[in-house]
Amino acid sequence: MRVVLLAIIITLANAFQFGDNWEQTWNQNVKRTQREIAVVKHATTFQLSRYQPRVNRVLWVGIAADCDYLAQFTNPMKAKDHILKQFQFVSQLFENAFQLQVRISTLLVGPDSCSGRYSWELGYQELLMNGHSMQEKLDIFSKWIGNAKRSLFVNSHLLSDANKYRFQRAQQWSLLTKDKDVSGTGMAWFGQVCQEHIEDEFHSMGPTSIVAAYPTDWPIVAHEIGHSLGLTHDCDRDLCLQEPRTCCPFSPSLCDSEGLFIMHSSHSYPSKSFSECSKRQFQELVDGNNAPLHCLQQLEQETEYGLETLTCGNGVLDPGEQCDCGEHCDDNPCCDGETCTLKKGAECDDSSGSCCHNCQFASSSTLCRASKGTCDKPEYCTGKHAECPDDILREDGEHCSTDLGQGFCASGVCTSRYQQCKEFASFAITACHPESCMMSCQDSKGFCFTTDKPYRDGTRCTDGVCREGICIPDVASSAPWSRQPPLFYLALSTIFGVAAIAWFFW
Repeated sequence: MRVVLLAIIITLANAFQFGDNWEQTWNQNVKRTQREIAVVKHATTFQLSRYQPRVNRVLWVGIAADCDYLAQFTNPMKAKDHILKQFQFVSQLFENAFQLQVRISTLLVGPDSCSGRYSWELGYQELLMNGHSMQEKLDIFSKWIGNAKRSLFVNSHLLSDANKYRFQRAQQWSLLTKDKDVSGTGMAWFGQVCQEHIEDEFHSMGPTSIVAAYPTDWPIVAHEIGHSLGLTHDCDRDLCLQEPRTCCPFSPSLCDSEGLFIMHSSHSYPSKSFSECSKRQFQELVDGNNAPLHCLQQLEQETEYGLETLTCGNGVLDPGEQCDCGEHCDDNPCCDGETCTLKKGAECDDSSGSCCHNCQFASSSTLCRASKGTCDKPEYCTGKHAECPDDILREDGEHCSTDLGQGFCASGVCTSRYQQCKEFASFAITACHPESCMMSCQDSKGFCFTTDKPYRDGTRCTDGVCREGICIPDVASSAPWSRQPPLFYLALSTIFGVAAIAWFFW
């Protein structure tokens, strides 16, 4: 009896050990646990037939930033860096969902964006003036794109063949702006990619969109490009009640997608994926010879000008290039605009990063990104690269002090649940429902109201931190006992061992 019990105890102790790769297994288990927690609220019992992309395609986009948008940055170079990072996120979204790469064909950001350098920029001066509504800006921008493409043939001497080709190649255009009334908004002409430009006395329609969402542009840029391609909104509670229903349902048996995906009609939740319904819509749009998106070429078909000509001169530093000064290379002392190589004696191009001055790398003592607060660390140049190092933030949950008392770091900002409530509603006297990650605030009469606005990512909740409106438990407190690290099992094995010895000699 005692021998059998001892064997069982030893077997249990061994079964609960990770082995030499415990850390890797632990991290994988934690990530899996977090994913399970994040989706459990929306779990369903049916199996979706998932969209499987068949070929790799490319969508070439043109990007312009008006003066309202550029005014949010200290210089055009920082605006350019920000835009490139945002469109990297956008391309990743489309590639993950549709195997569709979003590539930049033309990027109009710089001093000339606010002065109208070229005579063919008809209407652009009007666009850059303040005071227009989003709809007016979209109309003006669409008209300008149409006029500019037509004028390229008339005024062909203004641009090189490569630059002219890049402008014409753009299949969709995005204008980044700032709306005077609200941030986090966008508009687009529906289903106009691969279609002819249409103009009447009221509107000018083309494959164009406009977005005012700085600093988090990418979800709305992706949303509006989706409309340009012909993707409809995902269904929500209100759209589900409309007849006929034109939205994209969550599943064959469930209509409301609850704002989980990019094509949700509201931008309250910065989603990170397209729905299965959007993926099926895209497949229908690209299948067949007469498909609406017939102009989206497969990657292997993109060979007309060759890689070097396709990328050099677009203002984006692509693989194989030492620099790329775009269309503003006449007086550039660092970069040869024809070959996208550095000139003799140049270490870098001033337009390629904040750590390049007069064609030389800035010293390692040069501050390139100042701290934005107690939860954000300053960054300095490396002395070996033109780019400023990645922004380093203090860990979420670290204690700090706010104007309203004790706080914690959340996504690089020192805040608290109460402070976020106070900023959202001045009459709030405290926060309530500490387990929730949707902003819940209490007024002076003791009434607790819950909003549809999530707390900032990294905000503390009862058992962990908030991520996209969901409370993700801390690793140490939330992991099931079968997933605890080795010290847990060492203690457990010791307890079992002592118990076994006591039983054996009893």
